[in-house]
Amino acid sequence: MLELKLQVPVDMVVNATLAAIAKHAGKPGLNVYHAASSMANPIRFQDIMNIIFEHFRCNPFFDKNGKPVTLLKEMNCVSSMEHFCGQALDAAENMSPRQKSISLRSLHQSKYMVGIYEPYFFYEAR
Repeated sequence: MLELKLQVPVDMVVNATLAAIAKHAGKPGLNVYHAASSMANPIRFQDIMNIIFEHFRCNPFFDKNGKPVTLLKEMNCVSSMEHFCGQALDAAENMSPRQKSISLRSLHQSKYMVGIYEPYFFYEAR
């Protein structure tokens, strides 16, 4: 299991929790919040890549023969959304129809998430 060593100051977590409780008190439903500490304790891009790699290492896709799809030893960064989708579609070609369907649904979800974070994922300034 991947152990993350990311720290968010406890007062930020408490403040975010209290604000969410106050906003949704007595209202049914599930509300999800993300609390982050910006430049105080930023998550590095490599941390995100390691989380993704670890997820697919622990929950692999299976090919047509029922064997787990082997991951590369290193994650390759992509330079654009088109490159991201192209690599994922290429990998899906070697999967069984059922796994390909699941993979394409995952790609759709991943594309949505990458779209949200695209300014950060493909940020080229230093």
